[in-house]
Amino acid sequence: MIYLDSANRVLYLVEQLGPVGISPIRSKCASMLVLRSRAIYSSYTQIGDELLICAPEQMEECVEGKDTQPAFPEKRQ
Repeated sequence: MIYLDSANRVLYLVEQLGPVGISPIRSKCASMLVLRSRAIYSSYTQIGDELLICAPEQMEECVEGKDTQPAFPEKRQ
């Protein structure tokens, strides 16, 4: 689960929920993304990252003007 602020910046990360499947409550979050297990690790998502969220057909339009960097600059150890 990824907790985001209003600018889609990552505030908190929860890789796996406990056995009950209830996520912790976090203040200052505008939205949350619920992902499959290990999606955060395999995407190299970290606190402070800014996520680009848009429909596939709007991708070019969304990326324009963004300071983009490679999605996987280096592999984790």
